[in-house]
Amino acid sequence: MWGGELLSTATAIDLGERETDGGHWFPRACRPCTRRAVLASRNDHPGRCEQCADDATLCETRRALHALALELRR
Repeated sequence: MWGGELLSTATAIDLGERETDGGHWFPRACRPCTRRAVLASRNDHPGRCEQCADDATLCETRRALHALALELRR
């Protein structure tokens, strides 16, 4: 989805079905590109989240993004 490299069923991460303008599409991405996108989201999230402004350790979204980034390291 991001890097343009060829993906196979063994290397692609399914990002879930999307619907836009009445059409359905099924994005896929490689593990390194997905991890970079997750890390960028995790790092950007606190600036847009009221809970993170109060106490980032209590934010479920940031914790989930962090856990996903760790999972994608494997």
